[in-house]
Amino acid sequence: MTPKVFDTLVLLVERAGRVVGKDELMQVLWPRGFVDESNLTKHIWLIRKALDEGDGDTHIETVPKHGYRFSAAVERVARDNLDRPAAPVAPAAAIVARPSDQAVATAAADALAPALPSGATTTSADAAQAADAAPPRPPRRRLGWIAASAGALVAIVAAMQWLPRSPAPRDVAADGGVVIVDFRNLSQNVRDGWLAPALTQMLATELAGDSAAHALPDELVRPAFANLPALAAGGYATRSLDRLRERVGADYVLSGSYLVSGDATRPDLRMDITLQDTRDGHVVAALARSAPLAELPALVAQAGKELRAHLGAVGPDRDELDRIAAAQPPSADVARRIGLALDAMRRNDAARARDELLDAIAQAPDYAPSYSHLARAWSALGYQAKALAAAQQAAAHAGGLPEEQRLQIDAQVQLATHEWDKAIATLRALTALRPRNAEYRYQLVTTLIQAGKAETAQGELATWAAARGAKPDARMELALAQVASAREDDAQTAAHAQRALDLARSLELPGLAAEAGTRLGIARTNLGDLAGAEQALKQARADYTAVGNPHGEAWVDQNLGNAWMQSDPVRARESYQRALAGYQAIGDRNGEAAAYSDLGIMLWNGGDRDGSETAVRKALALRRETADLSGQAWALAALGTILADESASDEVEQDYRDAISLDERSGARSHRAFTLGLYADELRLRGDLDQAARLCQQAGDGFRDIGNADGVASMRFECALIALDRGDLAAARSGIDAAAAGAKNAGDATIAFNADLVRGHLALADDQLDAASAALDRAIATASTAQFVAGEAIAQALRALSAQRRGDTAARDRAKARAMQLRSRANQRQEVFMVDIALAQLDAMGEAPADGIARLRALAADAQRRHWLGWSLEARLAEVQSLAAASGTPAADALRHALDADARAHGFGWIVARLARVPTHANAPARPAPGAMPVAWRDFGAAPGAAQSATML
Repeated sequence: MTPKVFDTLVLLVERAGRVVGKDELMQVLWPRGFVDESNLTKHIWLIRKALDEGDGDTHIETVPKHGYRFSAAVERVARDNLDRPAAPVAPAAAIVARPSDQAVATAAADALAPALPSGATTTSADAAQAADAAPPRPPRRRLGWIAASAGALVAIVAAMQWLPRSPAPRDVAADGGVVIVDFRNLSQNVRDGWLAPALTQMLATELAGDSAAHALPDELVRPAFANLPALAAGGYATRSLDRLRERVGADYVLSGSYLVSGDATRPDLRMDITLQDTRDGHVVAALARSAPLAELPALVAQAGKELRAHLGAVGPDRDELDRIAAAQPPSADVARRIGLALDAMRRNDAARARDELLDAIAQAPDYAPSYSHLARAWSALGYQAKALAAAQQAAAHAGGLPEEQRLQIDAQVQLATHEWDKAIATLRALTALRPRNAEYRYQLVTTLIQAGKAETAQGELATWAAARGAKPDARMELALAQVASAREDDAQTAAHAQRALDLARSLELPGLAAEAGTRLGIARTNLGDLAGAEQALKQARADYTAVGNPHGEAWVDQNLGNAWMQSDPVRARESYQRALAGYQAIGDRNGEAAAYSDLGIMLWNGGDRDGSETAVRKALALRRETADLSGQAWALAALGTILADESASDEVEQDYRDAISLDERSGARSHRAFTLGLYADELRLRGDLDQAARLCQQAGDGFRDIGNADGVASMRFECALIALDRGDLAAARSGIDAAAAGAKNAGDATIAFNADLVRGHLALADDQLDAASAALDRAIATASTAQFVAGEAIAQALRALSAQRRGDTAARDRAKARAMQLRSRANQRQEVFMVDIALAQLDAMGEAPADGIARLRALAADAQRRHWLGWSLEARLAEVQSLAAASGTPAADALRHALDADARAHGFGWIVARLARVPTHANAPARPAPGAMPVAWRDFGAAPGAAQSATML
């Protein structure tokens, strides 16, 4: 007789002599409403079979259209007399001395079911002893046995009502962390494999009832068991339990097995569970339950009730039980879909998980957890809008769930909509509800970082660390590494990641070591330690492979590409391609888009404009497919920068405006500020210096508001260029110096290069040739190391002009040849426009003056067509300088007047100031021309998603 069948018999005996309606039986036996009337009918048949009803004996009468009545005589025994039972109920008397429900059930089964099937009762160490101590069962006699059984049942019912609900008192860890090990599939039938993750999830829900305990996350638990000895029949050995407590901080370990057997159309399920205390290896509970598989929810509910009791929980009230029931799958078939989905997510197959969850929702459209799981699957696939829609559906159906799950779903929605303050408040509520659950604290820290509140996040970690004591914790070190990364402190990021890695290695946790190693590799890349970064990332990849995490492998490949981007573009491209293949294999569209974004950055830095545009357009298409607003914003801003290399068109301006709008909608404050800076630079080139200055100031304020020192430095440089265009040399020099200092502290090669480039030109204009050469040499060295092809070409061209001024023809020719070689490798236009102007000017002042002048005029006209007013003015200035230096012809004076008028009309004071230094026809030439003003060499900024890629140049 299975436990539920036995409960049915007890209920009928309690109400002996009266009709018990079917509705009443269904409500009491299955309060959660998971079964239909056929289950009750089957139970009555099994009871009659167990009572061996034959020869006309009918102890359970069927009352048509009403219910059932237990008609045998029942003796009611006062509780005070239970310790002095009559001989026929001796087994029950032995049980009374045992303060355990499961001991009662065991002895009741011994008394009532001589032919009880194996596995139908609940056993534990105490129960086994009680069974061994019980007297032998009397020979089976039909009528006498029935009378004895009735008395025994009454005693058992009374004992169930009054006996304590937990084993002997012991030091129970309040709200302890429970590690739930995957249940072993004893039949090894792949068809039934879904039960392992389903049981894990369902028992975790049950244990959370009345705050009895909280289950540790599966992604933390599974690697912790990787190298432990195999699970024995009675649970884990004490040494293994000690190791688990040390690795993941578990108070309890719940393990078990299951067996599906019988008729394939109506199979039975046997479930064995062992709950152990990791502190001393004590078996807190050992349960065995059997029931038809169709009754899985009810079976788990009963097991959950007993486990909570053994953990010392007072017991949920009726309303809370209803809420727990609402959190469980409403049927075994829905549970199967959920189990298959959870198994698929473990295997990084989010597409399969999505399909299973959609089927689960079709079967139970009001079941909120299915939507919550679906939101995670959509998010893993990169579909943020669909993930949000699923999370909102979960919230709409979450009214009847336990408070903890309602708060979890609320946080899910708030994080998806970037409502940071609300999400932080919700996570604080979860932390208050479950103060011992570290997961909520870690999630709170991550959310604070996303909200731009790194200091508050560090304070949270300090408070948590103080509460835990001085014991080192690998995950806390990882959290500190993320805080340091958000503050752009790469040295501290590397230090915390290294400590996390060392701790994970000592605890033999390869999954945690893999994440720590990846973050260490990213930090070392940012610090310029490429050899160290490569070593850390390659080891991290091996760790991810060892734990079977292809997503982690792709993430490492992407960051290896970032590490090699500047030093070895060929290997970087290959690594990005491996990352793309990895993301595509698991269906992660978000990861795929991030890899395309980084590939686009690398190609742009290498001078491949067309290849970069192709990669960025692929990233944009993926971001639009997945409705990722922040990803779309990055791609549009990058695309605007690429298109601006062709023409400063209205389309480019629209791309920047759309990117800024998307950033505002998604709450991406850092990228909004960055895009404002790009837009400001575009307006500067178009000749709208006033609007450019306003946007540049807004961008700097935006970076300052979120504490982004690197961004502030970049905007200081951009604003300095605008001031220089206007002719405000003091403000320009001050801004460039401040930006260069910030770039040095942050290790920003782009700003460092641009600062030296502009300093070299300023010195060249002031006839300070030694200073100009030194600054340009530094710029060349930086560009060469960082593989800035277009940038080095610009610096080499200016270096050639400097050598021309000094009369060093050998140095001029070397620099000119290198500039031409680099120029041939770049198919960018705006980025190398300065190279074309400088090379044409060298020819105009050298061996081919007519050809050089013609090219300068063509460049000026081309820039005008492309709306590059700044470049057009620079080309015209170079023409005037070249003509005046060559012969001081009257033609130069005519060009001078027209250029002066145009430059003044648009506020280009620096053009006017340099033009004033060019000698007129009436005067002798003063000195060779200093060359055109270089544009700042621009970048895209970091690819979206800090978790996907390192900060890139």
